[in-house]
Order: sequence, then C-alpha cells, then structure tokens
Amino acid sequence: PFFIFEGETQLSGESGIRIGLELLKVAKRHGVTTVFTGAAYAMPMSHRQTPKVYGVATDEKLKNTFPELGVEPLEEGRISGLNGLLLGLARARGLSAACFLATMPQYAVETPNPKASRAIIRVLERILGAKVDMTELDRRIAEADQFMGEFEARVAAAIESLRRETENKLSDHKPEQPDEEESEERPEPHELMARIEELFEEVQHDRSKAGLLKQELDRWGLFELYEDRFLDLFTRDRNR
Repeated sequence: PFFIFEGETQLSGESGIRIGLELLKVAKRHGVTTVFTGAAYAMPMSHRQTPKVYGVATDEKLKNTFPELGVEPLEEGRISGLNGLLLGLARARGLSAACFLATMPQYAVETPNPKASRAIIRVLERILGAKVDMTELDRRIAEADQFMGEFEARVAAAIESLRRETENKLSDHKPEQPDEEESEERPEPHELMARIEELFEEVQHDRSKAGLLKQELDRWGLFELYEDRFLDLFTRDRNR
C-alpha cells in the first residue's frame, strides 16, 4: 500500500503529535512499513542553482540507500514541525522513516517552491520505480523562475547602482584600483536577500529590530522594493 498525506500547515507540539499518531495508526492498519516525509529547506542560494536533497533516516539500512537516491545525509540542524515529529513517532512504533529536504532560496521562503517539490518527487520516483507526470509542475517552475529571476535582477541592479555611486564619490580621493576589501563586502543578490529574509523573521518576533531591517534596506537601496512588506508588519499590529 502507498498513501500520500499533504498539509499546508506545519504543526508541532501536542496538536502535531495527535495528528502524527492518527496518520501512523492508519498507515499501520494497512500494512505500511516505511514512512517518508518531505519539505523545502531554505538556504542562501539563487533560484538558478539546482536544488540539493538532504535526508535524515531513523535507521542505517534506510540511510545507506541515500547515495543511489541522490540524497545527501543531513549532518546538522533540526527538522521542525510534523516532518520531524513523524520520524520519532514512526520509529517508536517500529516503522522505518526518513525525511527528505530539498533546498530552495531563503528569500522566497514565504512562497511555494515547485522546484523543491520536483526534486523530492524525483527521489520518490527512484524509491518506487515509477514515473510521475510533472507537466503541470514544470509549468509552475517556469513561472516561479521568471518571478524570482526578475526579483534577483532588481536586487542586483540596486547593488550595482550603489557600487557605482560609491565609486564616483571616491574617485577623486582614491586611485582607480578597486578596493579589494569593499569588493569582498559586496554580497551576491541571493546572499543579501537571504540576510534580509532573516531580518524580516526577527522583526516578526521582535518589533524593536525594525530599525535594523530598515537600515539594511536603505543601505542597499532596496527599501522601495520591500516597502509594502515592511509596512505590512505594522499594519498587522494595528489590526490585532
């Protein structure tokens, strides 16, 4: 038997345990012996990079299959939500279990990532020896790539504009030789966007850090690009 359970909310704590136990009860009742979970793994990367799939398994036998599946063992980190809970609950009930995590751009963590989904589906295809029609998924990947490509290009343009402005200001005081230290401090667009995403996450839990986020956006000339999202943080506060 093969069952697929899908959810849009990552539950943890008591509610996550209750749902996890119910899922495993249904699975065991129908003779399931192995449980696989899958999720996206936010990383400081560009949308142009091919996703990697990392994995965690509850037993060595399952972990030993990772190389042939194209999965790299996850050496550190914690799997949050139901994906992590199910591993422990399955193991406690005598079931083998593994979680597959496909990398995605950290700056796009708030949006679905079809490319990460496709990477996990391909792992499952190898496990099952089956093929899945991914025509619709490929179409969504093309749409997502276009959107993220445009966003990364706007960030890259802002960084380049700031670089030129800085060089023009310094041109009368320094030789034309580029400043090696300044070049090293200039991040790649996806690295900067990942940093901004981390700050947005921090501000959601601590509004006192909003000034730091605003400062970082202004520093790189990106406030206009993120303005609606920044102001939305405080709109939500007023609506509570």
